[in-house]
Amino acid sequence: MTLDLSIPSHLMTAFAPDILLMGGAMVLLLWSAWRPESERHQRNVGVAAIVLCVTVIITIGFSIARADTVSSGIIAADNFRWTADIVFLLATIGTIALSMDYNARAGIAAAESHVLVLFATAGMMTLAAARDLMIVFLGIEIMSVAVYVLAGLNRRSARSAEGALKYFLLGAFSTAFLLYGIALIYGATGTTNLGLIGTRVAALDLGGNSLLIVGIALLLIGFGFKVAIAPFHMGSGCL
Repeated sequence: MTLDLSIPSHLMTAFAPDILLMGGAMVLLLWSAWRPESERHQRNVGVAAIVLCVTVIITIGFSIARADTVSSGIIAADNFRWTADIVFLLATIGTIALSMDYNARAGIAAAESHVLVLFATAGMMTLAAARDLMIVFLGIEIMSVAVYVLAGLNRRSARSAEGALKYFLLGAFSTAFLLYGIALIYGATGTTNLGLIGTRVAALDLGGNSLLIVGIALLLIGFGFKVAIAPFHMGSGCL
C-alpha cells in the first residue's frame, strides 16, 4: 500500500507507532508523578514502560503490513524506518530493564527516569522517519531534551547536576549551528525536503553555491556536537 500523507488516515497510519509511544509516555508521566517516589513505584512504571514498548513493536508490525512506501510528505514508511524503530525499541526495553535495578542500587526512586527514556526513544523514532530537515531537527531535540534531564536526574550527585548543565549548554550551542545551517540550505535550495534538496542542487547546478556550502558545513558542525565527533567532543566528558 502506498501512503499519501495528504490523507489524514494515511498520515495516522504512517505515524501511528510514534503517536502511540508519545501518548503512552505522557500517561506514564502523569502516573509516575501522581504517586510518591518509591522503589516499588519506579519498578511498576518501568514494567509498564516495557509493556508499552512491546505494544508499539506490535503496532509497527501492523504498519508494515499496511504500508511499504510513502508517495510524498515529510516522513517515511519504508523498511529502513521500521527496522530502525524496532532496534530502538528493543534497546529501550533492555535499558529500562537494567535501569530498574540500577536505580534501586543508586537510590534513585524517581519513576520519571523510565518515562524520559521513552521520550528519548520517541525522538529517535521521529529522526528515523524524517524526510525533511525540520523533522530531523524535531527528532533530535525531542531526544536531546529528555537526555538533558536524565543526565541530572540523580539530584544527590553534584557530578550529575554539573554534567546536565554542561550537556544542556553544549546542546543549545549545537542547536544554533543546526538551525542556522538548515536556514542557509533552505535559502540556497528553496526547500528543506531531503529528496528535493538533492534534486535542486543537481538541476540548478548549486554544487559551488557558497550559501549551500556554508549551510552544509554548519549542519555538519551541529551534528558533530550532537554525537561528540572529534574535534567537537569536548563536552562528552561531562557525562
